Amino acid sequence: MLRPAAGGPKGATLYAVGGLGLAFVAAMVNGCFFFYPVLYGEELKEPFATGLGMLAMLCAFGGVSLSFISRDLGRGTGAMLPMVGIVANALLTGLLVLLSVVGVFM
Repeated sequence: MLRPAAGGPKGATLYAVGGLGLAFVAAMVNGCFFFYPVLYGEELKEPFATGLGMLAMLCAFGGVSLSFISRDLGRGTGAMLPMVGIVANALLTGLLVLLSVVGVFM
């Protein structure tokens, strides 16, 4: 007999909130790239910018993972929160990839 995945709807909500939290952190780190030059009048130094980029990418990847786990645990409940987390983190990942490609050519 097949058993449902451990966690159920409550666990699904917890994972979904975690995924959205990581999307928020990744968005804040991305904001550092754009607002640092405005506030301080100079660009981020390369090692610091690389570290921030890696942090943002790890947060976005982790958020996608948590959101997919949440979607699987909440299957059949009709919850939209996991899909919101997946889309938000996927968009942030796309933005980071785009910024990386643009950065290579500058």
